[in-house]
Amino acid sequence: MLKTILKDSSNNFKQHILPSVLLTFLPILIIFGLSFIIKFSLVGYLLIILPFIILPILYATQVSHYGFRQDVNVSFKSFMRYYGLYFSNKYRGSYRFIYSLVISLVGAAFAAFLMSYVAQGICGRMFPNFSEAYKTLYDAISHGSNIELENAFLAYPAEINAYIDLIIIPSATVFALVMVLLVSYNSLYLYFRIKNPKLNPQYARSIFRFAKSQIRGKLIGSYWALNFPLFILLLAGIITGYFVSLNFNINYVDRGVIAFASGLLFSGLYYPMVLSNLESTFAYFQNTFNEAPKSVADKMLKNLQDRMNEMQKYRDQLNSKLKDEDNQGDDS
Repeated sequence: MLKTILKDSSNNFKQHILPSVLLTFLPILIIFGLSFIIKFSLVGYLLIILPFIILPILYATQVSHYGFRQDVNVSFKSFMRYYGLYFSNKYRGSYRFIYSLVISLVGAAFAAFLMSYVAQGICGRMFPNFSEAYKTLYDAISHGSNIELENAFLAYPAEINAYIDLIIIPSATVFALVMVLLVSYNSLYLYFRIKNPKLNPQYARSIFRFAKSQIRGKLIGSYWALNFPLFILLLAGIITGYFVSLNFNINYVDRGVIAFASGLLFSGLYYPMVLSNLESTFAYFQNTFNEAPKSVADKMLKNLQDRMNEMQKYRDQLNSKLKDEDNQGDDS
């Protein structure tokens, strides 16, 4: 299975290496640049930049790249049309953004919870005054006083910065890795939707979930086997970006932006191959997805028939009961 998918993906990629690289890397560079030009809070990046700029660009790139396999001409005009289609009712849920965001935040929160204890142990060994620094920081946060918080950072800059870095960097990395994993894996729905454009959105999602459930193990296994370099490069880029950010006097949001942008730039080196892998993976399992609408329809008809049989059985029982009561009335 893996050899077949990889061979098809490699052949597909080799047929249009330069267009594929240009198509995929230019949007990465655009997102990389926008990360530094547009200034938002962390919430702004998560709720505005990510869903309304980054994901539509990635969607347009993915659809355009699929056009190479379908021998469709790719142009700036078509790219912008695909960008707009991302917000249409038909394709809006392709990446399951809200689900992916919630799961990523939960993963990041869990990582932050674990790292808060690990960071205490590490910083306690690194800094003799860490217990005092931690108490000062805790009191400032408990009182909700910005002045106390600033004084804490001024009094124990090395201790508190090291403690916060040990919590934020791993948790932010977990968030990025989980988000990329979920968005890229869920994007297989995009190809199914392109092949079945006339299906009702809710019905299409149900069919896709049903088909995926039939091959879940194979699908997950092939995804990881083919695309694990993406996550290695993403992790390497985030780490590199973080250490680069230490050379600048910036806040944690800007430091996170640099780390994320660096991870995006590194992972962009493998992004063309990821798209080719996803296309070939869908092509390999396409028969399963093609048969899914009939299977779902048969299942719905069977459930309906079972329900009708139950209603018929209930009606027969009720008629029999009424008949018995009438007979008893006649006897009396």
